[in-house]
Amino acid sequence: MGFRSVGRLKAIIAGGTGLLFLSCAGLLGGGSGPKNMSAALLFGEGASSLENISNVAVRGRIEFGAHHSGESGSFALYLSGPDSSSFVIEGPLGADAFRMVVIGNMANVKTEEGWIIIGKDERLDFEKYGLENVSPFRIGRVILPQYYTVDVKDSKNAGYLAINIGGEIFSSRMQTPAEYFELIDPETGIEIEYSSRNNIENGFYPSRIEISNPQSHDWKIKIRITKIRKNVSLPARIWQVD
Repeated sequence: MGFRSVGRLKAIIAGGTGLLFLSCAGLLGGGSGPKNMSAALLFGEGASSLENISNVAVRGRIEFGAHHSGESGSFALYLSGPDSSSFVIEGPLGADAFRMVVIGNMANVKTEEGWIIIGKDERLDFEKYGLENVSPFRIGRVILPQYYTVDVKDSKNAGYLAINIGGEIFSSRMQTPAEYFELIDPETGIEIEYSSRNNIENGFYPSRIEISNPQSHDWKIKIRITKIRKNVSLPARIWQVD
């Protein structure tokens, strides 16, 4: 779990439409308001504060809506390199309500029955939170996508970009800079909307994230990031599976 370098946005365009779009988005974003986001802004200017860091710790609040509106708590996400992450949801009195540790191609997830191990191509359902078809390997990429190296290409679907975030593929609608930015999981149709841009040193990050399944409309996750710390001493316990 050593040193990594977070590269600036790398636009690898198969055609030419996407390159033109990204160039225009960057230019428009510079003069269209301090709250705006787009692929070019988020993974370019926004990610500049995360370059050349060894790890990052993210804290905030998470709320599960729709049919599971009563579930909420604090969360902590730790990222150390592109293939290592630890995610914890804290319940009442600070007890861990949910834990997940991803190292390489294996994910350890703590359920009510104990720890289970799943591979990179497997997905899980979390009945307690009303979630289905979830990949533990995408948690870090969803909450803090700017931490990872990003490649952007034209998508096969007109009007969309294909965005490779640390080896995981997402899509995004082409848009001029706005106060929100959206990613889509092409395998499940799950949509992730980012908003409430917060400055951090010479960059920025979206502090509010809303995840939903527009196909079923039966669940929604709201995440609010309250603190980001870089290059911290990560406690050994966050990687332990006990």
